[in-house]
Amino acid sequence: MKRYAFTLMELMIALSLAVIVLGVIFSSLYQNSVLNVKHENGAAIVMQKVHIQERLDQIFANIPSEEKRSIYTDEKGALHFRFDHGIDPEPAFCGMISGTLELINGDLSLSLMGEKEVRSERLCFDVNTLNYEFLTHDGHDVKTTDAWTKEEAKNPLYLKLSVDDESYIFWINHQGMEIPLNP
Repeated sequence: MKRYAFTLMELMIALSLAVIVLGVIFSSLYQNSVLNVKHENGAAIVMQKVHIQERLDQIFANIPSEEKRSIYTDEKGALHFRFDHGIDPEPAFCGMISGTLELINGDLSLSLMGEKEVRSERLCFDVNTLNYEFLTHDGHDVKTTDAWTKEEAKNPLYLKLSVDDESYIFWINHQGMEIPLNP
């Protein structure tokens, strides 16, 4: 009687086990790659929010407290400001310069006006709403308003910027003062 090394049944079982093991391995690799993409997308969103907070904090922290009317909103909803930009690689953007923060074609845009040129940067893309809330304290009451005009006698203490569902809060010139919670 002649004996074969493997029967057809044994070969089919071995191939089935190999397919199951390879299926588990490839499924695990696919899930890992999907999780990596989700992680990278989430990290990019967080980094964009951090960039907006840090970039605008640099600006609003350097609005001079002694210079009145250095921040205001216009009728189109743009926020205008003057601030000390400090030292910049381009001399036109050194020292006191003006800037605007506004929605342009659905993007949150920051424009800095140097002596003879304008530098623009997109801080956030596909923005639907942009709202401001200014906070002041007159010694007795805390007040908030959604617009700050050129006619205001002083700069606000704080600015809350809402971009779609995300809020950012900035001190103006980091000159925070204690605000009583109970009148």
